[in-house]
Amino acid sequence: MVSLRELCERYDIMLVQQHCLLAHKLSLLNRLHNDFYATDLSVVDTTSNLLVGQPYGGTAILYHKFLLSSVSNYDTSL
Repeated sequence: MVSLRELCERYDIMLVQQHCLLAHKLSLLNRLHNDFYATDLSVVDTTSNLLVGQPYGGTAILYHKFLLSSVSNYDTSL
């Protein structure tokens, strides 16, 4: 199985679905590879002490830093 880090060496853009990261762990994707940024979303509600939502179902877009001037982030929490 190929890891996300290995895929960063092959591709400039990656779309990730069904990740299991909680909101406070999403920053891990920005530290996955020095040449990549990530924009991501967790589907698990962590506002209370009880985890609510599907544990799998988060999405992320990882893109090479040279693409930064071509990328716009949109607020999807509306």
